[in-house]
Amino acid sequence: MKKIDNPDTELLTHIRSLLILDLVKKGIKQSQIASALDMDGGTVSRMFSKGLLKDVSKGN
Repeated sequence: MKKIDNPDTELLTHIRSLLILDLVKKGIKQSQIASALDMDGGTVSRMFSKGLLKDVSKGN
């Protein structure tokens, strides 16, 4: 993730990340999340470590 200078923007980025993780945990598909947040699916994927979203979706 690139460096963010504004504390408010940084907070919103963290909130968005938590929202994505929660939705993945609830079984919502990554493509649906990306569409709802007006983001590219690849951007959503790159926000997290490799395999993290898959682990979260499986309940690990």
